Amino acid sequence: MKSEEIIAIGDRFFNAIEDGRIEDLREIYAAEARIWHNIDLTNKTVDESLPRTARFVTRTTNLRYEKRRYEVFPDGFALQCVISGTRPSGERLTLPSAIFCRVHNGRITRLEEYFDSAALRPWLE
Repeated sequence: MKSEEIIAIGDRFFNAIEDGRIEDLREIYAAEARIWHNIDLTNKTVDESLPRTARFVTRTTNLRYEKRRYEVFPDGFALQCVISGTRPSGERLTLPSAIFCRVHNGRITRLEEYFDSAALRPWLE
C-alpha cells in the first residue's frame, strides 16, 4: 500500500473515535485483529476492545487526537499524538500517546497503544 493509503486508514480510525462512531471501527479492524495496551499488557479481540473504547469516548467530550505525526512502514504505521478531551467537570486533559498499527488488505490487524500511566490516571477517575 502507498503511504497516503496507510495514513488514510489511520485518520479514518482516529476520526471515528473522535466522532464517537465506535461501531465504524469494526469495518477498519480486520476480523482477527488484536489490540494491546501497555496498561494491562493483554491482547484483546475487537469484540473485547470496543466496549473499553466506547467507555473512554463516553467519559470525554471534545475528544481529539491532536498533533498527529505518522511514520509509515510497508505494513503499517506508528503514530505519535496527544489525546485531549474534557471531563464532565470541565477539566481539560491531555495524554501523550504512541500507537503502532499493522495494516493488511486495508484493515488494521494489530494495534499497540502506549500511554504514560501517570498521565492516564486523571482520565480514569
